[in-house]
Amino acid sequence: MSGAVSGPDPDDGARTLHDVAVSTSTDMLALRYRAEQELHETKAQLEERSAALSMSVSLLNATLESAPDGIVAYDLSGRIMAHNSRFSAIWGVQSVDLQLAAFEIAKRFAPQLRDPDGFLQAIQRSRLNPELEVFDVFDFLDGRTFERVAVPQRIDSTCVGVVAHWRDVTEARRSADAQIALAEQLRQVQKMESLGALSGGIAHDFNNILGAILGNAELALTTPSNVASVVESLTAIKEAAERAARLVQQILTFSRQQPHERLPIALADTVKEAARLLRATIPAGIELNTMLEADEPLIMGDATQLHQIVMNLCTNAMHALRERTAGAGRVGQIDIQVDHGRTGVGIGLEAPGVLVPGRFVRMKVSDNGVGMSPQTQARIFDPFFTTRQPGDGTGLGLSVVHGIMETHGGAITVHSELDVGTTFTLYFPANADEPEITRKTPLMVEALTYDVGTTDAIRVLYVDDDQMIVSLVSRLLAKSACVVTGFARAVDALDMIRTRPNDFDVVVTDFNMPELSGLDIARAVLEIRPDLPVVITSGYLTNELQAEAVRIGVHQLLFKPDLAKRLLQVVRSVPRAVRAAL
Repeated sequence: MSGAVSGPDPDDGARTLHDVAVSTSTDMLALRYRAEQELHETKAQLEERSAALSMSVSLLNATLESAPDGIVAYDLSGRIMAHNSRFSAIWGVQSVDLQLAAFEIAKRFAPQLRDPDGFLQAIQRSRLNPELEVFDVFDFLDGRTFERVAVPQRIDSTCVGVVAHWRDVTEARRSADAQIALAEQLRQVQKMESLGALSGGIAHDFNNILGAILGNAELALTTPSNVASVVESLTAIKEAAERAARLVQQILTFSRQQPHERLPIALADTVKEAARLLRATIPAGIELNTMLEADEPLIMGDATQLHQIVMNLCTNAMHALRERTAGAGRVGQIDIQVDHGRTGVGIGLEAPGVLVPGRFVRMKVSDNGVGMSPQTQARIFDPFFTTRQPGDGTGLGLSVVHGIMETHGGAITVHSELDVGTTFTLYFPANADEPEITRKTPLMVEALTYDVGTTDAIRVLYVDDDQMIVSLVSRLLAKSACVVTGFARAVDALDMIRTRPNDFDVVVTDFNMPELSGLDIARAVLEIRPDLPVVITSGYLTNELQAEAVRIGVHQLLFKPDLAKRLLQVVRSVPRAVRAAL
């Protein structure tokens, strides 16, 4: 019997399919479970990150809103990305329109500023150069002042925008301005104190001058027939009057408030001027000696301030000497020395604090007075510190000296020993060698060559409220072929100009008059006839007068005590200069 071959068992196939289905279903359930778990974890992470992001945004907003500065951020296209309410408040708006570009918003804000064009240019520069850090200051029309600091915003070292801070510095600037004004007032107070200390010497000098003038005038009147004696007396009167004029100009220049201007100046010349005033006021028993190098380099200095330094240091020295020499029968001595040298390694000079290495001009002011203790030396530059009795000085002298030295880029040292004396050493940086620079001492009366020039008649209209001066000037100019029409009242002079504007070549007027000032006359004359040169004379040529005279077109200012010496030269040269310019 042959064996039969059996086929696949249907039940086995069914079981296999069932097993596969069960396995697949189990795997799918496991996958689904894992997916649900991952989804849950992802959702939890997203919620956590969302919460963290919300916290970060909240913190960023809180930080922006708590900042005292106005803050604005914009991207490279100029679109504003964020700003705080302080930024909106600066410009007086509730919020900034985020649909507008930063430069468009700047155009809307610009009219609030004193320099709107400069503001727009600065904003445009920041937008076009986002990598640059920018600092600028803007003044608003309402008096506020803001500093703007713009810095690049970076992500992974790549610039993606700009963040700008706007800080209100209005009060800080006002405070700084007030401090500057106060410092200037203190300097002026101290300057007046210095003049007060010199008042005795000034009075002494003036009394000598007046004595010389009155005495020589008396001699000339008593011997009118002796021509040689009269000429000698008149020459002496002229010299005494010129000396008085120089003294007055020095006092006015020293005492007035004026912008400080540093010019190339020889320190020795300033010391000479100060010493001349000081010698007359120094008490008996005190000698003042000067040792001045004639060829020391020039410095960039303000002559008035340098003059004040010398006066302050010498005044202090006089007080120290009075305490030392009172009743002692010994001679007090003040020495002022001016020389020059060079700072640097190996020179053998003590290196002054803030003076840069290089050439310097040095001034030493020494006395053999009572000296100072180390405790006093430590405080001498403090404002209002003084060892004098109440009412005998403000204590500002040395603090002013220290401040002046700082503004001149110099340094000051002091060496003092009790019962031996004190030496102040001041170092000024010297100018570089420049042959074209000439020595200039603004306190000195400028001496110009008297040059009559052409003999052509010059028609002069002269105005001064002092009839004696009108008569004097008329006589002086008439003797030099000038035709002078003089007036003691400004209104009469202007009436003449209005009726006969072409009858004059030059108008010369005093500045300080009761009805109209010299500037008023100049404005009226130049309105009637713009080509008519106007000269103003004054005994006090302030910076304000000079600036206004230039502004309205005055051709020349003339220091009044120089009238006799320079007036003819001026009235001849000014019309020629005007004609040459036409």
